[in-house]
Amino acid sequence: MLGILICVSHTIKTREYEFIVLSRVFIHKNRFSDASLLLNRLLCLYEKLKIPRGIVETTNLLAILAYRRLNEETAINYLEKSLSVGMEEGYVRSYVDELSPMVSLLELYIENHKKEDRITAYVRKLL
Repeated sequence: MLGILICVSHTIKTREYEFIVLSRVFIHKNRFSDASLLLNRLLCLYEKLKIPRGIVETTNLLAILAYRRLNEETAINYLEKSLSVGMEEGYVRSYVDELSPMVSLLELYIENHKKEDRITAYVRKLL
């Protein structure tokens, strides 16, 4: 099992940029099922290998994907997962680079979380 993970890990590390770009293309072209499949597979691997940067980037894209599909509840769930990891790692650029879709998601998060906590404060800082 470990050998398989190492082999898959090597493949992901050498191709992860292409996979992320491809998922962005799928989202842009409204090929939501293809984007979802690719991103969920990436997320599964990043979680197994405990790669915070990958978890944040894929959950951000999954949140944007869900938001584009008009599924705000799922979008917020993915965003919350991303924020909990991103906050611990001190990430800012991972959110800022997503531009207006992320601003909309962060504003939606604030609307849905009236209670001020660490994550809400982090979201306000990002905005």
